[in-house]
Amino acid sequence: MRRTFTLALFILINIHFLNAQEVGSVRGFISDSSGALTGASVFIVGSTIGTITDSSGAFMLSNIPAGKQTLGITFLGYIRSNKEIRISQDTILDLGNLLLAIDAKNLKEVTVSGTLKNGSEKQAISMTQTSQRVVTIISSENIKRLPDKDAADALKRVAGVAIQNNKGEGGYVSLRGTPKDWTSTLINGDRLPVADEDNTSRSFEFEVLPADLIDRIDVTRTVTPDLEGDNIGGSINFILKEPVLERTFMINSAIGLDLASDKPQGNINVLYGDVTKNKKFRFVINLSFRERFYQTDAFKLIYGNNFNHAINRYELRDYSGNRTNFGGNTGFDWLPTSKLKFGFKAMTGIMMDDKYKNTMAYTYASSDGQTVQPQFTHGLLNRQLFGGELNAEVKPNDKWKISMKYSGYYNRFFYGSPNQQQNNPADGYFTVAFNNVNPAFRYYDISPILQNGQKDPNNGLTGVPNPSWGASKLIGNDNPWGSGNPWTNIQPQYNFPITSNSVSFLQAYSQTNYTYETDPAVLEVDAKYKMNKQVTFQFGAKGRYKQGARELSYHLWTQNFNNGQNTTTYYLSDFQTMPSRWSSFLPELGSNYGNLSGLANMTRAQLNNFIPTMNTLGHSQMLSQWMDSFNQNYFQWVGSSYDYIETQAACYGMADANIGKWNLVGGLRLEYTHLYEHALSINYNATTRTGVDPHDGKTYNYLPIVDSFTRLQYLAVLPSLNANFNIDSKSKFRMAASRTFHRQNFQETKPGAALIDFVNFLYIKGNPYLKPTYGYNLDMSYQYFWGSSGLITITAYGKYIYDHIFVESTGGSDPLTLFITKTYKNVPNSYVGGLELEFKKKFDFLPRFASGFGIQANITGSLSHMEIPGRPSGQAMSEQSPLLYNLALTYEKYGIKSSLALNYNSPFLLELNLATLPNSKTGALLHQNSDFDTYMGEQYSMDFQISYEFKKHFSVYFEANNLLNSAYKQYIGNPDRPLFVEYYKQRGQVGFKYEL
Repeated sequence: MRRTFTLALFILINIHFLNAQEVGSVRGFISDSSGALTGASVFIVGSTIGTITDSSGAFMLSNIPAGKQTLGITFLGYIRSNKEIRISQDTILDLGNLLLAIDAKNLKEVTVSGTLKNGSEKQAISMTQTSQRVVTIISSENIKRLPDKDAADALKRVAGVAIQNNKGEGGYVSLRGTPKDWTSTLINGDRLPVADEDNTSRSFEFEVLPADLIDRIDVTRTVTPDLEGDNIGGSINFILKEPVLERTFMINSAIGLDLASDKPQGNINVLYGDVTKNKKFRFVINLSFRERFYQTDAFKLIYGNNFNHAINRYELRDYSGNRTNFGGNTGFDWLPTSKLKFGFKAMTGIMMDDKYKNTMAYTYASSDGQTVQPQFTHGLLNRQLFGGELNAEVKPNDKWKISMKYSGYYNRFFYGSPNQQQNNPADGYFTVAFNNVNPAFRYYDISPILQNGQKDPNNGLTGVPNPSWGASKLIGNDNPWGSGNPWTNIQPQYNFPITSNSVSFLQAYSQTNYTYETDPAVLEVDAKYKMNKQVTFQFGAKGRYKQGARELSYHLWTQNFNNGQNTTTYYLSDFQTMPSRWSSFLPELGSNYGNLSGLANMTRAQLNNFIPTMNTLGHSQMLSQWMDSFNQNYFQWVGSSYDYIETQAACYGMADANIGKWNLVGGLRLEYTHLYEHALSINYNATTRTGVDPHDGKTYNYLPIVDSFTRLQYLAVLPSLNANFNIDSKSKFRMAASRTFHRQNFQETKPGAALIDFVNFLYIKGNPYLKPTYGYNLDMSYQYFWGSSGLITITAYGKYIYDHIFVESTGGSDPLTLFITKTYKNVPNSYVGGLELEFKKKFDFLPRFASGFGIQANITGSLSHMEIPGRPSGQAMSEQSPLLYNLALTYEKYGIKSSLALNYNSPFLLELNLATLPNSKTGALLHQNSDFDTYMGEQYSMDFQISYEFKKHFSVYFEANNLLNSAYKQYIGNPDRPLFVEYYKQRGQVGFKYEL
């Protein structure tokens, strides 16, 4: 590292002496009528002096002998250009913007189609062809072609890309169906810190990043040593809008409707950039704002134990709210001399989700007996991302190029305050729960069964059963008595009606969450040495310092009956209410809950003022219980906060050699990781202590808290080789072999007591001894290019994985809390292999109107296998999707651009249930099959967009999302046993765009 910086300093000091030679420089920009051409070859004819244009189309050639020279320019699908130039000593010849023309054949095709504005897509295909790795480039033209509003949605039509949705929008991405945290997600080449409500992986949560900020996306399936090695699945690099080539102004606005909520949505995007007259300084400013309302119908089942599929709890969930996104990025490039370039980039993404949830919770078995609980929830969810970089590039001569970059990013999530009590730190995700008050309340849709789920022969089905082992709610074929509800219409049956007059206040509680992760210092240095026209060496180093913390807590309010002055029972009808949606709930499944029409919902104003209201009702002063060491339930929450510091250091060396028709890129990367993690536990072996709670001044007995630590360090050795064979000008064969790895997620290695996931009824226990995952990867690919607008790619890949990390359920639910305990384990050996097919072609050979059609299609099929200790046969890897496909029909002609796209993701295993037999000394598993494992259901989505361009700079468009309204679904064992089901309905908008 020290030598690299010394070399860079030496070069900067000696620039004066280099300039004294009888040489000069030339610079400029390469573009077509649509914009910049990235990857165009620019060279001095008859010499080894040459380069390729960057993402903005810019190039710079230095140390050119003074005198008359010929500048050559080539680019796939365009006519080669030779330009006579004269180089003067110690001067920079600025050629400005140089336009390339499409070759005769392509020009004829474009003339027939009636448009030349497809340069960006040609640019993406050219970059795909010239890349050293197996990549897919998504151009800004392609991103605009469909109604994708966040960065993840813009990816879902790429071969091998799987998307996990959140409230109908793309949240997380993964490649080739592998686990989402196996995919390295980058912005401008940096892997960003992660902070989210639920996501505790290293996989970036893309809801915070609007698609309007993106210039292009590089999807990389194979690696070279200059890429970060934590990317078993591959890497996805989002390049944000770059400084412009010429004065640019764009405004794009739209307004639409969300059909589920019957409320509006809209967005606006403004971009401005310019270049100084001397072309030495250029910049861009890009801002995006979006707001949309949403409504989601969902239900969740909580299964009671590991012996049968009895249901302990069934919840109907009515979500509504609105999301607000703000994003922006800016950047500039400054070229003071032909040998120096400085740059700055900054970005921000902010998302606020003002979310309400009305819940009907039917509890069949708990410590409170059988209950029905209406619940009303409000949370203001905040995600904030900030960061940027400073970079410099030094080119002392045609052989050396040194790049340096310093970057820093900060990401955080927190719940805003619903203003229950001003300046109260317990405010967060706030819920008011009511409960049926009739002590004779009973469910009669339960069946007497034995522990193994079979009929209890000693009991019939008359009245309330009294079985020898248990009575439970079972659905579908799980009910041995043949009377189970289908999963599409689960109908709890009880002996007293539930109305607003029959449910009384039980409790109010608030969940707090403050999560942050920051990479305040990321340093990177890369040096490239071009030995000759055939061989280039590259080496570099990168260091990252990461800090983070996750703090979860809980606050409880109950009615104070201890002062002897208040015995009032408050019913839901005593508060401000409004009609509920239950009679029209889940229309996709028949709207079967009309029996709840007599139960009202609490108004939003009442919910947001509930605690002050209760404090003013006579003598009903609320008891406020803090979740600290004096709280009797603190043992459940003590492990729910942790913090960590991680240091990463990497170095690499690689060579790029051209031998005949072969291009070979190989080398070695080393990555060192040091993790220090801290959390808390309760010392159950200590003597009980007595202390005064500072919140209420009362004296309590409590057990002392102890610190727990995780300390891990390891060195990853990561060789790689990419071999590319140019069969001819239209086709290429590629092979790649590499070793990559995946760092453990911080929650997975957390020490101390279990973390509590209150919403999903989970205790999550970290494993401080968890190992990182390593993968050996092999890829073979064939590509055929149709000019500059089409391609076929066939890729076969295989990955041998060891120490794959998976989630296991370790036991049945806690009978008091209904919580299930989960932890993390390593699988010694696993593998995944698959085949990817990609096809992209415009039907410009068809006559007239039909020549505007085109098709983009891809399919990825894979097989995976992992050995599970205790199970007789292996099974598919967790989080590995076996089938993905995308199909898009496009049309571009007469100023019309349109696309109809279908996306599919097949079911896959999420989590394993590896509960052991009771009292087993050998740890034998209770289940030898997957009937108690958790799966993600299949997902379909279809989107449509059409636009019309007029008067060159103006266009109008219409777009629609989620046309199929396919359910988001998780299930246990088989699809007829759902765990969670959610529907979003369609949304659409119309818009106007002006672009100069």
